[in-house]
Amino acid sequence: MTFTLETVSGIRVRIFTLPDRPPFMIAADLAEIYATRVCAITQAIRRNPERFPEDFIFTFTEAEMDLLKAQNVFSMKANRALQRGFTHAAAYGLSAVFKTPVAARVSVAVHRAFAAVDQRAIREVLLS
Repeated sequence: MTFTLETVSGIRVRIFTLPDRPPFMIAADLAEIYATRVCAITQAIRRNPERFPEDFIFTFTEAEMDLLKAQNVFSMKANRALQRGFTHAAAYGLSAVFKTPVAARVSVAVHRAFAAVDQRAIREVLLS
């Protein structure tokens, strides 16, 4: 199967986990998936705070940033915009803000990719 940005599998490989954090995506990957720029995501969040409450987006600690950099999620020069995790709700919420054909198309795949991650985690707990 080919992994493209618009397939569930292609998006799922861009969903990360950290201890004591919900599954998340980073702004650079979301920008690529939604065919926009990181600054457009930052602006959308600033302009629509009611759609992105504090529990939808979190800032990484220094230790988490180091761990993500070690896993090559971020480059060593990751900027401030990349230092946040976007939960399922935030990633999906971008589709309500970006009124483009791409956003409409990929929003379903984003939702399904997070759902697949959740289902896998549930199966692992049940099997352990």
